[in-house]
Amino acid sequence: MQKLIQRLFLAAAVLILPGSAAAVPLGMDTFNIPLSDLLGGAYVQVGDLMFGDFGYSGTNDAPSAMDINVINHTDGAGNDGLRFAGAFIDQAGDGGSDALISFTVTTLGALITDAHLSGNPELTGDSGFAGVTETVTPPGDNLEIFAANGMLMLEDWTFFQDPVQQVNVEKDILLFSTEDSTATISFVDQTFSQVPEPGTALLLGLGLSGLAFAGRPRFN
Repeated sequence: MQKLIQRLFLAAAVLILPGSAAAVPLGMDTFNIPLSDLLGGAYVQVGDLMFGDFGYSGTNDAPSAMDINVINHTDGAGNDGLRFAGAFIDQAGDGGSDALISFTVTTLGALITDAHLSGNPELTGDSGFAGVTETVTPPGDNLEIFAANGMLMLEDWTFFQDPVQQVNVEKDILLFSTEDSTATISFVDQTFSQVPEPGTALLLGLGLSGLAFAGRPRFN
């Protein structure tokens, strides 16, 4: 109950102070942990979201799990999630490099309504490939970001037909460099939107009403 009251107070403060920086959800832990420390059953929590069941495998020039940092992350829309940061790179001539990251996210509060994928795939040249393809289950949708053939896509998302309590994510980070190009990715972000809590939605409505009332002229 106290946690809910704190969140309602925060929502009111954001309404009353327009133009302020995006609010960081209360109770969110701050961490920067090697992925290797999360393998084997460990978990981390960001806001109401619990992340666990981490898995990892890599080929050729893919970084080791020890060299990939898992960082708490909140995107510009206020959605909570994780950032996977590391030197994802492929050296030309080795047939490409592949890293596979999997995890499960479970909400401890409001249900999950959609998933967002973003990152910074980059090619220094006109050939090769740098990208992330992932499967989100449910609903079983595929998300993709990439740099290839002069095209660049840095963000993708999927909306669930029905909100869910748990989501399984498997992301495939693939890079292929040629003699004329180098493929790199230094971070991949994963965030999730949630159904607003009923109390928060009510407070937002009351806050907007209060702002409207405060803006009315007063007559003595």
